[in-house]
Amino acid sequence: MKVVIITLFAGTAGVVHRHQVDPQSEATFLHDEARGLMAREISAAVEGAQSAGAQEIVVHDATGLVPFHEDLLHPGSTYIFGEHQQVRFAELAEADAAILLGHPAKAGTWGGVLAQTLAPDISRVLIDGRELGTIGVHAALCGAQNVPVALVSGDNHACAEAEALLLGARTCITKWGFGYQAAKLRIPGVVRAELSEAVAGAFAAALPPVLALQPPYEIQVTVTNTEIWDRSVFSSRRQERLDGRTAVFRGDDLAYLVEHIWEIAQ
Repeated sequence: MKVVIITLFAGTAGVVHRHQVDPQSEATFLHDEARGLMAREISAAVEGAQSAGAQEIVVHDATGLVPFHEDLLHPGSTYIFGEHQQVRFAELAEADAAILLGHPAKAGTWGGVLAQTLAPDISRVLIDGRELGTIGVHAALCGAQNVPVALVSGDNHACAEAEALLLGARTCITKWGFGYQAAKLRIPGVVRAELSEAVAGAFAAALPPVLALQPPYEIQVTVTNTEIWDRSVFSSRRQERLDGRTAVFRGDDLAYLVEHIWEIAQ
């Protein structure tokens, strides 16, 4: 069994403040602490997948920052880093299941800790008219390669979003959010123990169905300010600017489109 773990900072247990996820922050000790929390949470997920019989485990850093402490990473997995990639999540090929680890609720979620959709300056994403956050977009990328999402971890808002979108997927709540930078935290060690058990349990039962969106895709992206689209050269027929803050991207390759959008919005 091959398992792909797609990991982000925002939903990690113990992470609640923007300084914790910002490598350029003046509060470097907060970012360094968060890196350790993230690495240990990844290791807990890897241990759970191993106990369920996974022979191949791949961890994909979806932050593009190489944020975790390498010396704390579990040796039972391989790790993929890098900000710019030709195909987003290419390692999903021939995978049996995916785990979305430490994911935030979608941008604009009231109470969602560090809520975000793909990038800080993206306020809304619609795929074929359906609003999706980071969880939904990543699940759709998994579905495009016929890979089901077995488990999602993050704050209570992220987990509720996942449960409504991905029927049958398990969730693991890492904290209860009541503001963009405010949460009732759970003890990270307790969360890691629960996460490992939840990952193992997710593979003990039948896997949920994939989130299957059919090509051709139309992705409408609304950003926070007009300058983002101003600096992008719209020379491709894949792109059309609808107004100051909204552009639409069309094509048959969902991974290519999402990677293109992610790069522009950085």
